[in-house]
Amino acid sequence: MQGRTGGAQARAEGVWLRVALIAICGLALAACTTTGSRPGPNATVAFESIDGPPPATFKKLVQKLNEEAEAKKVPIVSRETPAPYRIRGYVALGIQKKQKRTIVSWV
Repeated sequence: MQGRTGGAQARAEGVWLRVALIAICGLALAACTTTGSRPGPNATVAFESIDGPPPATFKKLVQKLNEEAEAKKVPIVSRETPAPYRIRGYVALGIQKKQKRTIVSWV
């Protein structure tokens, strides 16, 4: 049986995973341009940082991002490697006790 804290933690993890899905959509759109031309086969994506999620959730997020990038054939490289597309994310989670809801802010 989960206590109050366990239930809130489970909801928070669910919210983090939804945020991960949003980030994955960003990966899918990474190759979009306004000129109608697509980047060449060597166009890569590097993650500068993703700040905010707790370590266990961050680990799941990275795993999901890698799986989705592989499935969509988006080449991910180390942040030390030059890449035309670079992603930096910030995520904050807040809980409003009176309304019993979780708020996620992300950039």
